[in-house]
Amino acid sequence: MLNIDDAMTDAKEQEIRATGGYKSDDEHILALANSSGARLLYSNDTDLHKDFKNPRILAGPRGSVYSTLESKSIDPITHRKLLQKTDLCRK
Repeated sequence: MLNIDDAMTDAKEQEIRATGGYKSDDEHILALANSSGARLLYSNDTDLHKDFKNPRILAGPRGSVYSTLESKSIDPITHRKLLQKTDLCRK
């Protein structure tokens, strides 16, 4: 289990709000991804998808999105490919 510092995440959230340029109302998720280094999002929120892939908001590496919007089922091949990616966490 990974513990993420609340103060660091809160500061990043405030930075994201101050900078602007995002489409979703999920600054807290973007801040947590920045703080934790997580780069895989499972969501059907298309505005959040855009923000998560935006290198000005989330970089080093950019985020990847896993969604069931196009296909309602979780495709085992896509699932396997995403989990085999080696760039889903900031180093």
